Amino acid sequence: MVRDGQHINTPIADVVIGDEIFVPAGTQIPVDGIVVSGMGHVDKSLVTGESLPERVVAGDAVIGATVIIDSALTVRATAVGAGSVLSGISRMVHQAQADKSKLTHLVDRVSAIFVPVVVVLATATALGWYLIDQNLAHSLTTGIAVLVIACPCALGLATPTALLVGTGRGAQMGILIRGAHALESSSSLTTIFLDKTGTLTQGRMSVTDVMMTIPEKELWTAIDALEKTSVHPIASSLRAYAKSLGIDAPAATDVRTISGHGVQGLVDGIDYQVMSAADITYSDSALAQAARTYVGRGDTVAVIYRETNAVGVIGLADTVAASSRQAINDLRAMNIEPVVISGDHTQAVKRVCDQLGITAFHASTSPEQKLNLVSQATAAGEVVAMIGDGINDAAALAKAHLSIAMGSGTDIAASAADIVLLRSTMGAAVDAIRLSQATMRTVRLNLFWAFAYNVAAIPLAMAGYLSPVVAAGAMAASSVFVVTNSLRLRRFVSTSN
Repeated sequence: MVRDGQHINTPIADVVIGDEIFVPAGTQIPVDGIVVSGMGHVDKSLVTGESLPERVVAGDAVIGATVIIDSALTVRATAVGAGSVLSGISRMVHQAQADKSKLTHLVDRVSAIFVPVVVVLATATALGWYLIDQNLAHSLTTGIAVLVIACPCALGLATPTALLVGTGRGAQMGILIRGAHALESSSSLTTIFLDKTGTLTQGRMSVTDVMMTIPEKELWTAIDALEKTSVHPIASSLRAYAKSLGIDAPAATDVRTISGHGVQGLVDGIDYQVMSAADITYSDSALAQAARTYVGRGDTVAVIYRETNAVGVIGLADTVAASSRQAINDLRAMNIEPVVISGDHTQAVKRVCDQLGITAFHASTSPEQKLNLVSQATAAGEVVAMIGDGINDAAALAKAHLSIAMGSGTDIAASAADIVLLRSTMGAAVDAIRLSQATMRTVRLNLFWAFAYNVAAIPLAMAGYLSPVVAAGAMAASSVFVVTNSLRLRRFVSTSN
């Protein structure tokens, strides 16, 4: 905290509204507030879903739990504790979880009726046979046979054995299933809401296109040298691309950061600049057209200057993950309609949706808006799944009938989810839904066999055709069938890479 010009270490619990806090570069902003001094880029992806850091200057609002990347800020607290955005999201998560319907305990309810009925039938059978033949031993034996044949072992094993094998197979595949609710919801899904950043996309910027008027090696050597020490996500992406070309240049000299615009320095004595596309004039019409094309489709654009002349334009975007295309096709094959809800801007969201053939999307959505969209769909009778990885997805995850969180995301998203994917890909999400559906089919088959067995066997026992020994063997055979049928889930195979 800053007090009388001095920096004082203060527990976050002691910070009150109006206090000024110094936030070093590369650290989380601890409270909601207003920037008093400083300028830099804030990574808001975990809270808002924005894939690109946002430039902030004095007077701009910032959100607690976001990260200042490249420079220090002084922030005046405007909300702390329960009044912060993050606390508000947490409250929405708890409210949404409280609204979730509980798992229907069908077997428990049926057993509560079935067992007394069987006792009555067994008693009636024993009395009936005694009245018919006056043979106490035969009447008791027949009554016992009814009790044994109706022993609901298969009924009791039908659900837990399938759940145990299904969740165990999921764990082997990196799919952590939290309870039967996740499995039950998967069987009737109609709509799936998808976050964009880190779910459909890789969650990091990648070079998509390059237009240049100088040799490729010269361009990327200059970029690598200038961005050598930068921690900005775009700089990291540019260096990664340069590395893929086999370029590892020495750091530039006389490097100067032009806050909010780019970086400038000397490479082999020549002045180079890597700048944003804003307020740039181009001497080369081809480069100008390339920049307009990249911006128009939602890319982030970097312009490279040698001395005062633009010599290259680079488009960067958060690219679609390798498994996403097949996963979307698989979801449609299961009659589940994908809808993208993202905090990112419209152009970026539309670009990803166009690539994946998704027509329904909502951009620039807040955590509350995501929750409302899921709530509206459930109120309309849709059976809804939600996949996400950020704090901004947590409330919507908690509200959905089935919630799936990427394991690479935040703890709060994982804590709100029914299924957590250790393989953070859309292919793994499809596998989770398919495995859940396969497990529920197994449960239904087990229950059908258990009920059918009792419906068929009890009349035979009452008629005196089954002895207690035969009844015990048949009862055991039904239990073996249920367990064996459940073990088939161990052969479930992933369809994703």
